[in-house]
Formats: sequence, structure tokens, C-alpha cells
Amino acid sequence: AEFVEAGVLKPEHFELREALLTDEELERQAMAGEEVPFRLLLAQGDAASVVGKMGANVMRLRDIAQVSIDNAPAPFDPSERICFIARASLADRLRVVRHVLSDLCLAATARGDEPPPSESL
Repeated sequence: AEFVEAGVLKPEHFELREALLTDEELERQAMAGEEVPFRLLLAQGDAASVVGKMGANVMRLRDIAQVSIDNAPAPFDPSERICFIARASLADRLRVVRHVLSDLCLAATARGDEPPPSESL
């Protein structure tokens, strides 16, 4: 109270502010292992669409982030796969997820599957 009365501390010193990180700080955090990796559960046929012919699709994704398609551990069905996305900024990991979803939509369209209702997206 003395510092406020003396004018050393002002009310704005007590305001809570969120520190926004720069792009460089975000990249450093991602490389330091402070990120939360993304994991997408894929059916076996869907995993093949994400990998692509001769691995072309997954190689494109690996230009953006660390991406691997692994067997799903128990309790999941052994035929299912996990798409693991890590070691990139949040924006790049989300970009990979958009590419994966795009690959899955294109494969479903090619198979003639019914598209999901727009409100479920």
C-alpha cells in the first residue's frame, strides 16, 4: 500500500496480461519437446490413403512435420493405424491434419462413399 501511495506502483502494474510468443519462440518450444503431439486413429484402408502410392502423400507431410503411421496399440483393433504428428509448430501440425483430412475425403469420394453432413464437420 505504501508503494501505491508513494506513486512507485500504479494500478496498471497489477493488470494481468498474456504474453504472446513470437514465431521464433514457438519454433524453439516445438523443438525443445514442449509440444503436444497429435495422434489420429485411422482404419487400415484410410491409412493407405494417407501414405499414398509409394509413400508420396506421407513424404509430402514429412516436409512439414515429423509424421509416422504406426500400428495401433491395444486396446485398439490391430488393423487400425495411428498417424503421429510432431516436431513442428502448432500451425504446421494443423496444416498436416488438414492434408490428412483432405486425403481421406478424396479417397472416400473416389470410392463413392457418401460425404458426411456439413454440420458434423
